[in-house]
Amino acid sequence: DALSLEATIAAKDRIILELQQEVLELRQQLDALKASPDSAKCQRLIDVHARFFGKSVGFKLP
Repeated sequence: DALSLEATIAAKDRIILELQQEVLELRQQLDALKASPDSAKCQRLIDVHARFFGKSVGFKLP
């Protein structure tokens, strides 16, 4: 039915907006890391990546 589809579309639109915001934040973090890379910042990026994708990538930097 139309109301159910509209509700599903609205819910998915909200999810898309949240993911777009999260991607924007990740890109900003990546840009900051590229501007001045050091191991602590790189490790933080790896940790954010692991949290975002729900799994560890298996890297630990000194």
